[in-house]
Amino acid sequence: MNEGDFHSGPAGYSPNTPYVETQYGSGFDEEADWADRADRQAIAQRYGLEEPVFDSLLEHLETIRNFCAHHSRLWNRHVTKGPKIPKKLAAPLTANFNLHPQALPNVYNTIILLDYIDYCVSGEQKLFESVRKLLDSYPEIDPNQMGFPKGF
Repeated sequence: MNEGDFHSGPAGYSPNTPYVETQYGSGFDEEADWADRADRQAIAQRYGLEEPVFDSLLEHLETIRNFCAHHSRLWNRHVTKGPKIPKKLAAPLTANFNLHPQALPNVYNTIILLDYIDYCVSGEQKLFESVRKLLDSYPEIDPNQMGFPKGF
């Protein structure tokens, strides 16, 4: 196979394989041994999260990714398995988690966690504010159905 062939190399991937394909290839959640425990703990620690919280976030993001990839609605969807809410964080949050039981399966807490991860990676928290502006431009959308607290 050619050097530039996206499906050459061991296990069908080459150094030229797009990042998203390597991260979200089929069965990511089925490959529970994607890293040994020490590696998972080290990666989670880099983001100031406990390993079980980080693992649940990855599983949850795969579900969210699948909704988006298959053009499913996400804004008012109840996700069966949400991410675990961290007890402590290494950096401040843009907004507080919504711990109301009816809000937990919605996308609001996902947005807060992704905004936090964005801060850990880039030092900026822009996602939450972008979503807030987007919601402001669509007043017919009820953010409470996304798990946003009243008056966010």
